[in-house]
Amino acid sequence: MSALHTLEMLHSIILEETLFYDKRHAHSFFMDNKAYNSYSEIPGADFPSPIHSSSTPTDREYTIFDLHLYLGQKFKYIFDFGDDWRFTCTVIDILKEPTDNPVVIESKGKPPKQHPDFVWEG
Repeated sequence: MSALHTLEMLHSIILEETLFYDKRHAHSFFMDNKAYNSYSEIPGADFPSPIHSSSTPTDREYTIFDLHLYLGQKFKYIFDFGDDWRFTCTVIDILKEPTDNPVVIESKGKPPKQHPDFVWEG
C-alpha cells in the first residue's frame, strides 16, 4: 500500500483476501498491537466503537502516512467483535511513491471460513 491509502482500504484488502464479507460487522485497528486497547484504537467508519465519541477519527480518515509507521511495526486488526477475528499486520516496507492498487505480499496459512457452522437452508 502507498502512504496515500487509508486504513479503510487495508480493512477492505484483508476481507478480500480472506473471502470474508462485511455486512454489518464492526472492526477496529489497534496500533499498539494490543487487542481492545481503547488508547490505540482506530475504529471502523461504518460501525464506530461504542467507547469512542462520534467525533473520533475512523479508519476512513487515517492514511498510512498519518500513522507514522516504522519498519517492523506490528498492529492488530480485529473484525467482527462477536466472532473476534484477529489479524496481526506488520510493516515490511514503506513506499514513498503512490501505488494504484494495494497488493498482499504475504499471508500465512489458509484463510478460515467466516461462519463455518452456518448451513444455508433455502
